[in-house]
Amino acid sequence: MRGSSDDALMGLGYLFPTEKCWSMAFFIGWSYDRLRMTTQDVHAPLDGRVFDIGPISFKSQYQGPWIGSDIFFKPSPRYSLLLGHEIHFAYWSGNRKIKGGDLGSEFGEVTGFSNTRRLSGNWGNVFRIENSFEIVSSFFLGVNLKYQNWLSTGSGHYKRTQTPLPMGVTTKLVNDVEWQSFSATASLNYVF
Repeated sequence: MRGSSDDALMGLGYLFPTEKCWSMAFFIGWSYDRLRMTTQDVHAPLDGRVFDIGPISFKSQYQGPWIGSDIFFKPSPRYSLLLGHEIHFAYWSGNRKIKGGDLGSEFGEVTGFSNTRRLSGNWGNVFRIENSFEIVSSFFLGVNLKYQNWLSTGSGHYKRTQTPLPMGVTTKLVNDVEWQSFSATASLNYVF
């Protein structure tokens, strides 16, 4: 399996200083997240036969407005901690495609494997923890954790893109969208 992801986040906010080493910020903005994956050498057994249906490609994309808040803790000039939470409202679209289009009549008349899906009633939570520690003069070690959970809150549309649906059937509802991801990153930064 191979894949890539693209993330972009824009926002405006205001920082409210509270105590000596604590502060809080509130934000509004726009976000964009895209995940692309391709699987290789996919085989499906059916009735004693094995069908080669790979590669299968999949793309999922979320974009929309968000609001959020951050809490900053800086007990010394050498260490800082950030706790962040964002609530996103998004439009989702996704598509998947197999090498030969749809799986064919052996798998039933309506397989719906190669398709596009669209859903506008989505929301997601993003939680972040960011640490920064000065290891030597002007060099900081950072450790960041991020968790995302995206869910659908309504219904959307489904459309076949390879083999047409049977006559009289054009779309069907989609209500099974869910996406979760977790990332951990380390960084070495120079501040001047």
